[in-house]
Amino acid sequence: MDGGGWGVTGPVRLFPRRVPSTVMTVWGTVGVSDAIFGVVDGEGHLETADWGATGLIVPMDAGAFIGTGIHIGRVRVGVDISTAEPSDDGIQEWDDVAEASLWAPTGELRVHALTYGTWEEPPDLPPLSQAGPGHYRVRVHVRGRDLHHDKVMYEPHEEYLMVAWPADPLPPLLLRATDRTGRGLRWSALLSPGPVPAPVHEPGPPSQAEDFTQAILDGVARAEEKPR
Repeated sequence: MDGGGWGVTGPVRLFPRRVPSTVMTVWGTVGVSDAIFGVVDGEGHLETADWGATGLIVPMDAGAFIGTGIHIGRVRVGVDISTAEPSDDGIQEWDDVAEASLWAPTGELRVHALTYGTWEEPPDLPPLSQAGPGHYRVRVHVRGRDLHHDKVMYEPHEEYLMVAWPADPLPPLLLRATDRTGRGLRWSALLSPGPVPAPVHEPGPPSQAEDFTQAILDGVARAEEKPR
């Protein structure tokens, strides 16, 4: 799953910034190609996708790649618009859960496929960046990635829930790790080091960067030791 320049192509439909306050999670489907979909604000660029930190989400300069189990097809995605940092309640209901810090320069951080055909439109989902432009912490929950690994599946069997809230940038964090897809991505990346992905818009302090590699290794070990 190598990254590259990513600009949303094809017809683009504008959606309201907000949905009714009584609705907390909005669900839709998104296309997957090369085992990736993502969230992007404008155009995101990433030379190489390094999955070693979480095996689920890789930050770009303005968004992130999300790693899927299927190779091509569609997955179900929910966007939580609460804008508040979530608790850990219910985390056991998901296979893998991870967080990353993303930059939304225009406040239009949205779920997108890598490309769109002439007959396709972006998913009818609200933006994750409900508070407008700025830094966000995004938590991604997933289940079902191992069901049809590396297959072509246009009927969605994988489910993703995304929660975002305004927060200063921090390193990626793996909160739960049980599926084989994520484990394979993490260990492949750690055993075969390559170019690191583009950092978030404003890197953290030097001391944070110095501890980044050890934090990844410690986080992976802790997450995979948790009861399943």
